[in-house]
Formats: sequence, C-alpha cells, structure tokens
Amino acid sequence: MLAVAAGIVAKPLLSPPMVHDSFWIDYVWARQFAAELAAGNIYPRWLPASFGGLGAPVFYFYPPVAFYLVTLLDLAGFATYPSIILLFGLSFFASGIGAFLLFHETARWPLAGAVMFMVAPYHLLDFTLRGALAESVAIALLPFLLIGFKRISEGKGWHFACLGYALMILTHLPFALLASLFVIAPFAVMKRARLVPAALATCLGIGLAAIYLVPAIMLGPFRDEAQLFNEAQLLPGYWSLYAGQWGDPFFVGIHLVIASIAIPAVLFAVRDRDPRLFYALAICALAAGLVPLFWSLPILSKVQFSFRALPFAELALAAYVAHRGAAQGKRLFVLGLPLIAGWGRAGDGRPRRAKPRRPRPPDA
Repeated sequence: MLAVAAGIVAKPLLSPPMVHDSFWIDYVWARQFAAELAAGNIYPRWLPASFGGLGAPVFYFYPPVAFYLVTLLDLAGFATYPSIILLFGLSFFASGIGAFLLFHETARWPLAGAVMFMVAPYHLLDFTLRGALAESVAIALLPFLLIGFKRISEGKGWHFACLGYALMILTHLPFALLASLFVIAPFAVMKRARLVPAALATCLGIGLAAIYLVPAIMLGPFRDEAQLFNEAQLLPGYWSLYAGQWGDPFFVGIHLVIASIAIPAVLFAVRDRDPRLFYALAICALAAGLVPLFWSLPILSKVQFSFRALPFAELALAAYVAHRGAAQGKRLFVLGLPLIAGWGRAGDGRPRRAKPRRPRPPDA
C-alpha cells in the first residue's frame, strides 16, 4: 500500500508544481497557516498576507486539520509544495490502511479491497485534477469512521466513532455532511438497538469539533457566502446528468468516473444480490443527479458538487471485492476495465474546461 501511494504521487512530486484548480489555493493557505503556527499562533484563523496584506478570515469558515498536517511536514523540513504532495500521498496510504483494517476481520481478500479503494477513480481525480487536499484527507478518514460505527454495532464502545466524526468535521465539512447522510443515518435505521451509543458518538463528535464549527456557523452573516455559489459549476444541479453539460469536458469526465464505478457494480449485481453493490449503485445515481430535487434540499444544496458522494460508492465496491470479488479472477478483470477508463480520464493531472472560468478571488 505504501508503494502504491508513493507511485501515485511520485511524478507530481518530481514535476514542476501544479497550480490548476485548488492547488494554488492549497499553497497560499498552507504557507500562511504554517507561518502563523511557527509564530506561536496555535489555531490560525486569519491569514494576514492575503489580498495584498488586507488579510482573509479563511479558517473562520474552513476546517483546519489538513493544514495542521501540512504544517507538520513543513516544520519537518519540507518546502510547502512538497509538503502538500506528500500529504496527498499519506492520505492515499491512510485510506488503504483504514480500508484494510475495516475489511480484514471478515473478508478473504482485504488487501485487494484496500488497494482498490486507494486507486479508485474519483479518489485519484480528487488529487490529479481537483487538488482537493482537505477532501482527500477526509476520504482517508472514511474507513476509520466506519470502523468506529462497526465497533458500536459490536458493543465495543462509541469513542472511536466519536473521534472519527469529529476529525472529519474538522477536515472537510461538506464531506462530513455526506457521511452523516450516507453512513450514520443508515446505521441508525439498520442498527436501532445501538441507536443510543451511535447518537452519543455523533453528538459528542460535533461537540469536539465545536471549536471550529460554532464560529463557522455563527459568523456566517459576516462573510459573503454567496461567493461559494456564484457560478453554475458551483451548484449541484450543474452536474446532473439531466443538465447535459456535454460541452464541458470536466462534466464528461465526472460522468465517466461515475460510470466506471456503476458498470462493475451492475455487472456483479446481475449475479450477486449483494447489498454493497446496491448501495454503490444508489450513491452513483445520486452523484449523477438522477434523483430529482435531492440536491435541492436546504442543507444538501451547500455540498456544491454532487460527485463528492462517490467515495462512499467506491468504498462499498471495494468492500465487495474484499469479501467476494478477488476470488473470481475473470470478474475482477471486467472490473478493471472501467476503472482504467476512469483513471484514463482522471489521471493526467491537467484541468479540463470547456471555457475559461472567471478567476476566483485570492483566498476565495
């Protein structure tokens, strides 16, 4: 798994710095966050060098965990950009470790499922095209959150789930919202006998994240939140299959990634009525915007991108492979074809745009 993670980030680490999409924002924020920490500011919220020295309240609304981790690498002697790429690599590695720990007690092929989760197409796209640093760290936390709720179902305590949920909120709030919907809510429905410890873990997890979450919510009226939704591409409806934005190559790429997850799930479900496959297909349908009005719900509309749900489908498919798929070589080969197709779209690290977008203001 370490070799796989290193292979994913080796070329970007040795190549000229990537500055497309969120990479330049990662750099600007990480550099200032590290400088503030080095100056003794334990929880930097204001970035004073932004906007030509006017400053920006970035970490009054953006979760800080990913930037603490970048700063640890920075303080270890790495420059800012290599620290960012190394954190992506560590996130891939951690996601594999988490998936392996999640699968190994019950699955026959836990390593196969773990590696598959590491190289799943949206997971790769998040790095290569989007530069989504905090979201990549949050994806790495997903298997650990599931381990926590698995422990609750086994009567082993709620503390691990509580910590995992708090860390996810403190890393990437939209992804934590989706985890609430696609992990915690189904658990509450299916494991009603363990509802009290699950609710306790969830509520205390929110409480542990309050140092970030309360200011982020309460100070919302004092910042221009409309900037987060001021373009069509920043709204979930833009990414719906019904929207038909086929002139946007990134839109096409996203739906190729969705297909690369859905196709093997359908092929396997024809023979195996495995609940994990149907869960993956349901997530793919939601990510593709096939359920009318779903992403228009008041809170879900703030997720911005419906395709952020795809890691949940990828982990479900990886779980199926860990438990049943790897014993069937021919079917794994069928699985590999669409995954390769998804990686072919996501893996070259170049942004694809149908037309130039309006530049986002610094530290947007």
